[in-house]
Amino acid sequence: MVSSTAELAVGDGLKDTTTTSPDDIQHLVKRARIAQAGYESFSQEQVDAIVRDFGKHVYDNARELARMAFAETGLGVYEDKVLKALGKSRVIWNNLKGKKSRGIIAEDSDSNLVLVAKPMGVVGAVCPVTNPVVTPMCNAMFALKAGNAVIFAPHPKAEESTWALTISYREILRAHGAPQDLVQMVRNGSVETTQALMRSVDVVVATGGGAMVKSAYSSGKPSFGVGAGMTNGAGGAWTGAGAACWPKSHMGQASTTRMAKRMVLSFNKPASSLTYVVQRQLFLLCGWDCWRFFV
Repeated sequence: MVSSTAELAVGDGLKDTTTTSPDDIQHLVKRARIAQAGYESFSQEQVDAIVRDFGKHVYDNARELARMAFAETGLGVYEDKVLKALGKSRVIWNNLKGKKSRGIIAEDSDSNLVLVAKPMGVVGAVCPVTNPVVTPMCNAMFALKAGNAVIFAPHPKAEESTWALTISYREILRAHGAPQDLVQMVRNGSVETTQALMRSVDVVVATGGGAMVKSAYSSGKPSFGVGAGMTNGAGGAWTGAGAACWPKSHMGQASTTRMAKRMVLSFNKPASSLTYVVQRQLFLLCGWDCWRFFV
């Protein structure tokens, strides 16, 4: 039996069409590409300062954000949402802190390889109704750490919570002198707009039900997807890439990010590579278990 919460999470309330059009999506993507191009000149220190503040904002405002998400969706337990916001914000930042994501990130003298971090470009992040704050927080921190822009596609029944986070993140970007369009969100979304977004971006990160994740894998773009109780394959138009399996959704964060690291390293070796590997990556070198405060 599927619970009412699960039914809501996998698509109840998601409209087929809205007043938001595919042309509107193209406008968001165009703005994201311009912002991402400007972001290329940011140093590792500047990137890390932005990513740190993304996590710290959720940590410092965990109760307010949890209350907003609970009031809007009616799902979950308020106290649990607070703990999740506090815990995940710390874990993600401490996993990313100190990891190099600009320029040359590693050299393998035995194989005569130089690994160079190269952003994917624009990330489309499909977010579930059950987690309208922490999921986009994670998506944004990973995406911007690796030099990408991100566009959120929230569930309509959790749109205001994700929109509040988006506004705060844009203010953080402005404070750091970064292009605000590095973080955007689809307003008044639908099945049509979400599909248009997935077809238009450079990589898709989809969190939700099986049908939505399958849609992401059918978008023709590199896609990472995960949903409750599923073990999903990573699909998309990777050059020289083989199949890989995404970890089960209930694995711990450290296990998930370690798997992400292995997937990125295996997916991004072009078949013709000899002495040089351009590593196009979204999830970066994040597999250490740390529980420290923001420093």
